[in-house]
Amino acid sequence: MTREISDIAASLAESAVLMELAGENQFKVRAHANAARVVENWGGSIGDPLAAVAQGQVRGIGAGPAKK
Repeated sequence: MTREISDIAASLAESAVLMELAGENQFKVRAHANAARVVENWGGSIGDPLAAVAQGQVRGIGAGPAKK
């Protein structure tokens, strides 16, 4: 996993924790945690997942986490 991908995954995971601590909707918290796992397990370059997410082609990353 490249450094950029691991940074994105860490940011999404941190967002999920902070949202949970703030009492956000659990659906949103799980969505961000799931997106972190999808990005963390991505096998390609950083451009590939970002383009695929923008086009709605990555299962596990919805519109909310994709904006982050």
